[in-house]
Amino acid sequence: MERDRMKKTNIIAVVGGVSMVLAACGALQQNEMAEAETDETVSASKDNVEEAAGETTMAWIPEETKESVQMAEGLYEALLNQEYAGREGYAYCIDDADYDGKDELLIRNMQIREERSGYSVQFINGGLRFDYQKTFPQEIIDANLWTYTTELTAEQDEEMVHSGIYVYSAQEHKQYWYQNEEDFIVSMGFDSAEPFYEYTDLEGQKRLTFYYDEQTQKGCGIRCYERDPTTFIATGMYGFMFEGVQEGTPRNTNLGRDFFKTESIYEGYSVWDCADNVEENVEYDEAGRIRHYDAFGILSYMADDTEPQCLLEINYEYYDNGVLKCRYYQHNSAAFATWGTTWDSYFDEMGRLVYEDTYITHGSWDTYYIYTDDTAQPAFILNLDNNAGEWIPEFWVTVQPCRP
Repeated sequence: MERDRMKKTNIIAVVGGVSMVLAACGALQQNEMAEAETDETVSASKDNVEEAAGETTMAWIPEETKESVQMAEGLYEALLNQEYAGREGYAYCIDDADYDGKDELLIRNMQIREERSGYSVQFINGGLRFDYQKTFPQEIIDANLWTYTTELTAEQDEEMVHSGIYVYSAQEHKQYWYQNEEDFIVSMGFDSAEPFYEYTDLEGQKRLTFYYDEQTQKGCGIRCYERDPTTFIATGMYGFMFEGVQEGTPRNTNLGRDFFKTESIYEGYSVWDCADNVEENVEYDEAGRIRHYDAFGILSYMADDTEPQCLLEINYEYYDNGVLKCRYYQHNSAAFATWGTTWDSYFDEMGRLVYEDTYITHGSWDTYYIYTDDTAQPAFILNLDNNAGEWIPEFWVTVQPCRP
């Protein structure tokens, strides 16, 4: 299906030292019932662009629309600078690829055979929403001057610190990008609110900042991370947002579990079931508390494996008052499975489970147990499923008793 397109006047705008082609005007449609009036408007629009002489002055556009366009252009620039500059295999332009009258940032993945494939990025709700797995019309490919991201100068330093925030929307099943934490929180309407809950790990690093409105059942949050800079992005944050809650207790909760049992997470399947010549080792501290367990054995079903391997290892730490502080668990994925290969549990000084970080096959699984009083029952449970960088939230109100 073809459409009439007015020839675009391309304007070079320089923001933060990065040049980028911005479309100063979109498609103008013919109105057959008011042809003369439309022609006059088109002529005036062209004159306004031509008189701008290199500036993005769009006098015929309402102020609110102009402000929105300027915000979108600024975020497009920021995204390219902070996330794509210097990366190989990508090219971009700005155009209206879905013919809805609004320009989007179009990013082509030049590393795959189908060079019309990529994704569009659109300014929505104060952020940028990604629509992946797009196939652009050939006329869009041909009508634009595509810029390779290798031509942009990267703003990231050698430690690869992420400055933007990728946010997963549970309702839309879409990913957004915000330039910083403040912009994200403001766009969600929590700019004047105190966090509903925050979690800081044992090293004093903030792990979670969570906002929630009990009246509207809307929530959002930031999940921070730190990693070895030699292997991956060292620091940064991911976001999530949702509407609505679930009532009860999630099936995969570990509330009430006996954490002092030295066994795998796969109930009914022990180290003795998966290996031969199993040897166990248990160590205790001066107070007689278990601090270390391991089990080694030979995986006979693996033809090349004749040496004992570590099948299961569990380590414990305690508070000064003797209460369990944390439990670090890991098992051999060849002996058991990849799901739950590592499973770390953290407790408060009352011995209540407050946070768990579990490895799962497609990423990781966070569980936060949120208490509102001194009872053993958490009032809320927040699950975050890290699906390859998309943190998918589940928020539970525990109106039903947790398992004993």
